[in-house]
Amino acid sequence: MNRTPFLHKPTPWLLVLALCLLIVAGTLCIKLWPRTTPLDQCSVLYQKYFSIPGIKASFVKDYRVNDTLSIDATVLEATTDSAWAMLQNDFGVPKLSEANNELNDKLNSICLWIAPKNNHKSVIDSTMYDSDLVVVSRHTHTISVFHTTAESQIDILWTNNVHELKHPKNEN
Repeated sequence: MNRTPFLHKPTPWLLVLALCLLIVAGTLCIKLWPRTTPLDQCSVLYQKYFSIPGIKASFVKDYRVNDTLSIDATVLEATTDSAWAMLQNDFGVPKLSEANNELNDKLNSICLWIAPKNNHKSVIDSTMYDSDLVVVSRHTHTISVFHTTAESQIDILWTNNVHELKHPKNEN
């Protein structure tokens, strides 16, 4: 009686195992593949800054703020001093004195304001339909712009940012 070993003979078990491995690999590829938003669906702000050297621009579609709110956001991070100076000028970020600058570095404070969508330099007192929430971190040289469509969204974002200031995540 001449028998071939189990592994040398194609069996349905090997085919099933190969199929299972392909399914697992395919599922992992789909889950882990980076998702990108087409440029024409990104904010005008992102489109303006994404190709400028010294600025890392990110557009986050449907950023989850809490259980009830998802919102689009643009994050601009300056990687050079000249890019940070340009962002500060473009957004009208007030300059700090040397003493305040040192204090700001120790506290890692942020400033935020509500601005019209077409002019992020301006600050408005009351919320409007066409307004964004601008959040500036001088410590990380980052400007985040939350693109809102309703006053209630600004209220939730404002409350969320103030809560995070009072209760940082790295605090136990």
